[in-house]
Amino acid sequence: MRKQYHIETPEQLKELNKFAKDGSAASMAAVWSTKLRKDGKSPWDNAIFAIFETDNGRKAWIGRKSGAGMTVNTSLKYNPALKWCEQNLERADE
Repeated sequence: MRKQYHIETPEQLKELNKFAKDGSAASMAAVWSTKLRKDGKSPWDNAIFAIFETDNGRKAWIGRKSGAGMTVNTSLKYNPALKWCEQNLERADE
C-alpha cells in the first residue's frame, strides 16, 4: 500500500525534514524557497511529496516528481512523519 502527501511550500518541507532518517531535505527547501522569492514560482511547486509504503516493510521518504519519475531525496522516520503529514498536509495518492 502507498500513501502520498503533497508538500505545497518550502516551509512544509523544512518542517517535515525534522523527521529525516537518512539525508536531509534542507538544501532542497532552500533552493525551492530562493526560486520562489526570485521568480514567484518554481517547477517544484507541484512536484514534492512525502511517500509512505508498506508493501515490503515500512518505508517513508521525500520524493520529487520529474519527467523520469519519482526521485527519492530523503528517508523519513515512518511513524512520526506519517502523523505529521496526516495533520498538516493534503493526501495526494495517484
